[in-house]
Amino acid sequence: GVLEFLSGLPDRADEQTVQQITELFSSLEHPESVPTPEQARKMELEDNSTTETPDDNDKHRDSLLRAYHSFLKNLTEPPAAMLTQGMRNFCRNLSGQKHEEKETLFTIMKSYIASTYDAVRAHALWKDQMSSGGGDEEFLVRRSLESFIYGQCRSHIDNYLYDGPTQDKEKDWQERVNLLQFVTASHLEVECLQDETLDVSEVLRAPVKSLLSMSTYHSPFEKLQRILSLYRGINAALTKALNRAQSESTPKKLPSADDVLPTIILTVLAARPRRLHYNLQLIEDFCPPEYLRGEAGYAYTNLYGAIQFISGVDLGNSANQAPDSLTISAEEFQQGLSRCRAATQERLNASEQATASKEQKQLADTKIAQASLSALLGQMSTTEVTANDIRTAREQREFIGEDWPMQLHQEKQKSEPDPVDIEGAGGIGESFESDVSAKRLNAAALLPGGFQRSYNFLSHAPSDITVENLPQLLEEYRMMVHATEELLAERQAQANKDRKEQWNRSQMDLINRVSKVDPSLLPSPGSTAPSSKKADT
Repeated sequence: GVLEFLSGLPDRADEQTVQQITELFSSLEHPESVPTPEQARKMELEDNSTTETPDDNDKHRDSLLRAYHSFLKNLTEPPAAMLTQGMRNFCRNLSGQKHEEKETLFTIMKSYIASTYDAVRAHALWKDQMSSGGGDEEFLVRRSLESFIYGQCRSHIDNYLYDGPTQDKEKDWQERVNLLQFVTASHLEVECLQDETLDVSEVLRAPVKSLLSMSTYHSPFEKLQRILSLYRGINAALTKALNRAQSESTPKKLPSADDVLPTIILTVLAARPRRLHYNLQLIEDFCPPEYLRGEAGYAYTNLYGAIQFISGVDLGNSANQAPDSLTISAEEFQQGLSRCRAATQERLNASEQATASKEQKQLADTKIAQASLSALLGQMSTTEVTANDIRTAREQREFIGEDWPMQLHQEKQKSEPDPVDIEGAGGIGESFESDVSAKRLNAAALLPGGFQRSYNFLSHAPSDITVENLPQLLEEYRMMVHATEELLAERQAQANKDRKEQWNRSQMDLINRVSKVDPSLLPSPGSTAPSSKKADT
């Protein structure tokens, strides 16, 4: 749908169109959505305020956002129509295929992105831009292309890779992380975080946010960048903690690897991120080898090591033994497990109660809505509302609400003659025909004066209309509205007349048949009361 939207855009795309496209991409139907550039920028600024991220990284993030905007804008241009159509066909074909091996999906995605990037580099819309910007511009265009393609294909990738075994692994992982919530910096021997006056949750706030934001991004590169942001945030937090009591003249202490890895473990336990194994596997499978080199690859390795550490903690130890990986006594370890089990069960019960309460409320609201709808449909089925009825009610300043059709129906029942009184009031159908004739005369009288079938502006384009034409245009419009309303009213009256005549014919047929059997059963002329013999019968 997104690609169809792009291929149908006009020749020129203004800033409003670009904003619409960006919002469309950020609201894809996935468990999580891509943050808009403004949200991502806000997230980065919040991270910077606590982790003292260098200004160079801040500027780099801004350049990525600008590049993505520029990439989307170029896709809306007419020269990019063939490229857009190719992307749409690829996404459709990928979602309709079943891959026997996961490696096949990895190969298809990597190959398509590589070939599409070559096409983008040679395209007139990007060629001059990339040649003038050098390697940095090529880097930004490739990142934008990957974010776009993986965003379109994420649903298929999730459905294929996040299978039953992966979901079972995720469930076991969440249970393990919940049971280890009692682990602190002292259990992992992170000396700089053991100060009682230090709020560890506040120190780790920015790294936790970076870790949790990883699932909101689509492409493996962007996920890897969030891991890099986590690693840098932890280094900044540890540097700040190590130098809390140091004077400005004293050289700053830098964290070691013995402090970084345990702090990443604490961050993972504090964040309790979902789909962490899945995200790391996606990075490993879909990222080109050059992405996992340097600082980003080192950050990925540290996070992977932290997950392995948490997975290796033996939770089934006897009461007399604590795991060797933690600096904790057996008694404290068992007490911590017990507290976490109780807290987990309490959260589970509260969640189930909230879910049950929400379902009950939804059920009650549904029943109320169904009852209101049934009542309204019942009113509509027994009440015929014409255009004249609505116009008359508006002229009389009546409130037209959901009860108004029923009130109108009751008033009409009171004013209409009794259908049983067939021979009264001057004969069969006479009053009804007189009423219809009166309505027709009234309809003719309501037509505006000087009404004629002239349409002076029928062949005019909107740009041909001037201010001087507005009075005449409005006058013709008013006449058209009046004529349309009266024609609709006359059509409804004719339909009512036809139904009335059909009913009268059926009554006359009944009277004829009754008169052949026993004429005494018929009402006497000029009277609506039945005869005594009919009453006795």
